[in-house]
Amino acid sequence: MRGHVLLSRNLMAFEQCYHSCAHMITSYAVLMDNLIDTNKDVDLLCEKDILANWLSADDASKFFNALYTDTTVIDFAYQDLCGEVHKYHKSSMEQVEREIET
Repeated sequence: MRGHVLLSRNLMAFEQCYHSCAHMITSYAVLMDNLIDTNKDVDLLCEKDILANWLSADDASKFFNALYTDTTVIDFAYQDLCGEVHKYHKSSMEQVEREIET
């Protein structure tokens, strides 16, 4: 796993230094770091076929939590996706609140 973290960090460093390069790997690392904090997060993403994982849930959560540290993303590739997820979450929460009020 350590080798994969080092390779991924080197690719992110390349993206940071090569300005005409899209920040796809860094964006992916940010996205996954925001989605995964614990083993349960990995299990849920695998259960829903969102993530294919060949590591243990513990190793996968450690990998994604170690991957993204102190890196700036200039053009976040998943901005639209995150906006849609936020909108969906907000509408779902509003629906739950309406149901609680009635």
